[in-house]
Amino acid sequence: MAAYLKLLTTTMYDGVSGVKDHIIKVKHYFNKVNEMKVELSEKFLKWLILEYLPTSFDAVKLTYKALKE
Repeated sequence: MAAYLKLLTTTMYDGVSGVKDHIIKVKHYFNKVNEMKVELSEKFLKWLILEYLPTSFDAVKLTYKALKE
């Protein structure tokens, strides 16, 4: 479990693969951690995905946060 939790909290977008691939990878780690009875919320997952995108995605982050409110 510790390995997936570490991957979940340290996987940064690499700028090479697509954002979709990054999201799928993080979601996979998230699901693995939740399967091990560590209850993490979808809200946390969304925050984590946005948080680990580079600054070039700041406009996307701001738009998402504005739409959420």
